[in-house]
Amino acid sequence: MSKAITFETKGDFKFTMRFLKKISSRSFYKKLEDYAKEGVEALSNATPKKTGDLAMRYSYEIDVGLDSTTITWHNDKMINGESLVLMLNYGHATRNGGWVNGLNFVDPAMAPVFEKMAENLWKEAIS
Repeated sequence: MSKAITFETKGDFKFTMRFLKKISSRSFYKKLEDYAKEGVEALSNATPKKTGDLAMRYSYEIDVGLDSTTITWHNDKMINGESLVLMLNYGHATRNGGWVNGLNFVDPAMAPVFEKMAENLWKEAIS
């Protein structure tokens, strides 16, 4: 003789349905533009400035797909085919075999933007 497992619930799924409807409408994606611009400003302000040219060359791209959305920040300043931002941030080798340590300015600059974005978009999604 087998024993049946049964479940009983009370209530409804109105909060879940509201959440899913809001997420699927993508209405809060409009705010991504503001966060993308905020990221450009944070990167620009944190970038070491010799001439200011590097700090002025940030841009962003927002890609909204079917199941994901991505903000990508760019800086097109290159030296010998390498990103100057990455070289300054992480360090780089020199021609004579030496090493220049990185300044790690990208992560500290972007952390507050990511935290604000995560908190506010989550609030927007569940409100």
